[in-house]
Amino acid sequence: MLATGGGLLARAQYATSIRPMIGFDVRVIRIGPDADAGALAWGCQIRNGAQDAATVQDIRYAVRLVGGDPATADTWLDPAALTAELERVGLRTDVDHAVKLWGCGAPLAGQERAVLGWFSPHAMTVIDSLCVRVQVLDRVGDLHERTNRLLTERQKRPPHQATPDR
Repeated sequence: MLATGGGLLARAQYATSIRPMIGFDVRVIRIGPDADAGALAWGCQIRNGAQDAATVQDIRYAVRLVGGDPATADTWLDPAALTAELERVGLRTDVDHAVKLWGCGAPLAGQERAVLGWFSPHAMTVIDSLCVRVQVLDRVGDLHERTNRLLTERQKRPPHQATPDR
């Protein structure tokens, strides 16, 4: 019995030490072929602040459009469905927005930042809010879920002196 308890304690300590630290960033970036003269957009990133890698199991988005039904914000869409919804309301892929198509099994390395997508100023006039929900597996197979509001009214208006990241 003591060996079982010790094994459980050791597993719990190990699982804690390799737990992913998932976070999200939204910042002003430049897009276009010439990064120095490109247009400004909101860039959304996911990061794993832990030392160990995680494996993406699922990623979903909930979007509420300006003037849209608030109940639609409760519907979680995969990246392809989000892109289709944005195109349905007239936002053009690679012009007004780009959403990375994450799939099950995609790696998220430790200390890595990875692009979720970007949204132009025009897209910000159409999107009221955008949330992301990501599920990742750690090395021992534990599932971790994080949800974050990427775009809100407060975030849609960067300060004039904002310095874009490259």
